[in-house]
Amino acid sequence: MSFQKVCSSLYLLSLVTISAVHAEGNPLVFVDVYGGYSWTQEQTLKFRGHALTLPSELKVFDLTVSNGPMFGGRIGAWLKTAPNFGFAVGATRFDSDIDRQSSRFRLAPNPFTLTGTLTGPIATVDRRAANTFVGFDFIYRHPMESFTPYVVIAPGIMFSYYEGVDKMDVSDTSFGFSGGGGLSYRLSDSMHIFTEYRYMHAEPEFKIDNSTDFVTIPGLTIPTGRRKTSFDIDAHAVYGGVSIRF
Repeated sequence: MSFQKVCSSLYLLSLVTISAVHAEGNPLVFVDVYGGYSWTQEQTLKFRGHALTLPSELKVFDLTVSNGPMFGGRIGAWLKTAPNFGFAVGATRFDSDIDRQSSRFRLAPNPFTLTGTLTGPIATVDRRAANTFVGFDFIYRHPMESFTPYVVIAPGIMFSYYEGVDKMDVSDTSFGFSGGGGLSYRLSDSMHIFTEYRYMHAEPEFKIDNSTDFVTIPGLTIPTGRRKTSFDIDAHAVYGGVSIRF
């Protein structure tokens, strides 16, 4: 699913949401757009496939993930009966690319001894991962004269797209969650500006057939056929934006 299709789905969902909310008493609806910077914690790549025809798992540890820009938007409403509480649906787009680097691996079981593990240094290849996190935000705010601090928790769905050295594009949809907080400033009743921090987590898994995407360990190439690649996404984002209220 492309980012454009995600946004279209959110737009249709928001129309239904706003209609339902208005029917209960016409509370304040808001539309936010934002952009900023994201960074992802070091990750461990996990490969499950075959080493010398033996089912095995290869882990590559402490890989540095590239930082970069992010952007997104959301639409929601504050509850009229409890105006400090609100909800929203939104989409955030960011990358979590892993560039070529040196690391360490552990392969279990050792395909040469059939027991124990094989460990050592390894040189990885470039891998690209594009992510869109669709979150269902639950928001609590504390309005003051001009500034309004708030906190957000959000279960959600991560749409991830992966490309390895074999140039094979694969995708995965995984459940995740996010949370954070921010501060908005009222320019007028109909417009606020805000800054926000957000943490996002998901665990995508990509199934690839007949791939040569594994790095080569001296004397051993992994895998020779079908495999699964998985890693955790632990992303942090700081961004600013504009909120339109109506």
